Amino acid sequence: IATANVDVTLAVVLLLIECELIDSGRNNWKFHVNGAKAIMKKLCPSGLSTEAPLSPLRRSLISNCLTFSLLQDAEGNHCSSMPAILLQVIQAGSRVFQQHYANHHPRLCNASEIHEQLLLLLSTARSFDASVWATILQVRSPVSDIHHRKLVASAHRTAVCVYLYRIHLSLCPDVELAYDLELLAAEIIGHLSIIQPSDALFTATTWPAFIAGAETNDSSRQAWAMRRFQELWEVEPWGLMRGAIDVLDQIWAEKRDAAVVGKRQNENWLVNLKSRGDDWLII
Repeated sequence: IATANVDVTLAVVLLLIECELIDSGRNNWKFHVNGAKAIMKKLCPSGLSTEAPLSPLRRSLISNCLTFSLLQDAEGNHCSSMPAILLQVIQAGSRVFQQHYANHHPRLCNASEIHEQLLLLLSTARSFDASVWATILQVRSPVSDIHHRKLVASAHRTAVCVYLYRIHLSLCPDVELAYDLELLAAEIIGHLSIIQPSDALFTATTWPAFIAGAETNDSSRQAWAMRRFQELWEVEPWGLMRGAIDVLDQIWAEKRDAAVVGKRQNENWLVNLKSRGDDWLII
C-alpha cells in the first residue's frame, strides 16, 4: 500500500462503517471492519507502520478501526466512553464464546477450562474501579464531567458482567451464578437513568442500555429501555438506534412466547441472537 494512500483508505473504511451504523447498525458494518483489519495487517510487513512515528491522524484512524472491531467506539474521547479494559474483557469473552460454541454443542467443550477462563474475566470486570478511571480520564476531558463518567463506566462494568454471565450460561448451563441477572439489569438502569438527553454523555449509554433491556424480564424496565432508545434516536437519529428497538422487541417477544409454553424464564437471549446471526454491536 502506498504511504500516501493509507490514511485516505482507512478514512474511507471508517466512513463506510459510520454509514452502515447510520443505516441500521446490524451486521453489515462488520464487513468493513474486516477490511480495515486486512489493511492494518499489511501495514506491518510493508514497514509503513515502523518507518516513522505515526502521525496523530493515522493513530486516530487506526484506533477507531480497531475499536470498531469490538463495538461502536471506545474510551473517553469517543462517544461511547467505554473503558479500554472492559473492551478487552468483552473481546476475550467473545473469543471464548466463538471458539467453544461451534455448531451449538456446548457440551463438547471443556467445561472446567471455560469455567476458569470466564471466572477470571468476570473477576477482571468486577474489579474495574469506575471512580479511578473517571478521575484519570478527567485530565483529558474538555469539560468537568467526572460524575457522569463514573455512572457511565459503572453501567458498562455491570453490562459487561451480564454479557459474560450469558456466555457462561450458554457454555456451562448448570453453573450457579453469583448474582441475580435481573438485579444487575436494574443496577445498569439505575446508573443510566441519571444521564439525561441534554447531557454530553447521553449517547454513551447506548450499549449498556441495550444489555439491560435484553436481560430484563420486568415490563417496567423493558418500557424504560424502549423510552431510552427512542430518546437516543431523537438525539442521534442513527439506524442503529432503530435497530436496537427492533432487536429488543424480538427478544421480548421470544421471552413472552417461552413463558406461554412453560419454558424457563431465563432463555438465553445472547444465544438466540447468535443463532440468527444478529449482532447489533454484540460481539
